[in-house]
Amino acid sequence: MPASGLRFGGLDVNFGKTLAIAVTVLVLGAIVLLETPSEDAESTALRLTLNQLRAALVVKGAEIRLTDGEADYAAWTGANPMALLNTPVRNYEGACQGNKPATGRWCFDTKLQQGVLNYQASQPINWEQGEDKRSGTLTWRVEPEYTDLNGNGRLDETDRQTGLKLVLKDSHSDPA
Repeated sequence: MPASGLRFGGLDVNFGKTLAIAVTVLVLGAIVLLETPSEDAESTALRLTLNQLRAALVVKGAEIRLTDGEADYAAWTGANPMALLNTPVRNYEGACQGNKPATGRWCFDTKLQQGVLNYQASQPINWEQGEDKRSGTLTWRVEPEYTDLNGNGRLDETDRQTGLKLVLKDSHSDPA
């Protein structure tokens, strides 16, 4: 038997070196996969956070209705929905320091007349159940939910306000 290891079909095979290289490649591949969040994981985390925020807005809307009868939800337009959570989400930075949050993070932007909540996607996010994917900075704003009695698509004095909702704004999101 040669000093380098086994002889297999005319080739010298050193199992120690081969095994070390194979293990190294597998470990490095696993590290890369674990460090890079998958699209599905990021989409799921985003949906869970949005569900928490929507639930908090439903509770806040009920509180407003109970204390104010014919509540004016329009006063809550642009409010920070993260402030309604008992425990803030782990990747929430607070007030935006620049134009957008760091990748995979949330921030609340008050530079506009009405505040918006921003999320910086690390990759295109599967949106809803279809093929619609969005990337870049995704932006939401708290707005009143209402019954549009005159059908003009905007809140008027005659419309009945029914609560608060979180609305995706297309101005800062890029279709992928």
